[in-house]
Amino acid sequence: MMGAVKTSPSPRPLGSVLDGRYAIVKKLGSGSLGTVYLAQDLVSERRVALKILRAGASLEGRERVENEFRAI
Repeated sequence: MMGAVKTSPSPRPLGSVLDGRYAIVKKLGSGSLGTVYLAQDLVSERRVALKILRAGASLEGRERVENEFRAI
């Protein structure tokens, strides 16, 4: 399960909760556009991957991530 594309000015600390729904479990990896985290969806109680874009991500980069989301 994935949600809307998010941007982040700073890294998310482990154990923090994003949007009151996703508890960050661990960092899975990062790249030029952002960071992917393993998180626990507090509503569905499922593990999910969250891609958090860097605040400076270009519009082209954001569109690429949105296209990845639609493909999944």
